Amino acid sequence: MSTEPAFRRVSSHEVKPQYERDEVTLIDVREADQFTASHIPGALQIHLARIEGEIPYLPKGRPIVTYCTCPAEESSGQAVQILRNGGITDAAALQGGLAAWRKAGYAVESGIPLQP
Repeated sequence: MSTEPAFRRVSSHEVKPQYERDEVTLIDVREADQFTASHIPGALQIHLARIEGEIPYLPKGRPIVTYCTCPAEESSGQAVQILRNGGITDAAALQGGLAAWRKAGYAVESGIPLQP
């Protein structure tokens, strides 16, 4: 019987240095209206139901961290499993999600990001 977790989790403190160096792709797996209300600056908004179809379009060669606002990272963990099944091995869920990011004092924003 394996005690290995179903998906990898990373803390806000682990992700922050990669985020500051633009070496990680953050994906908010919540609904668009929740994302618009509050999200991590620079994060992509891809609802959990659309993750599998977006795999070919995700940046390659860099870690992906998913997040949500669910207790125990239910949605973001499901997204990690879908990404791994789709061949993206360097994927993890943000432990504590958006609330943990905010609690650590890291930036969040609201609104719809401007596209370049």
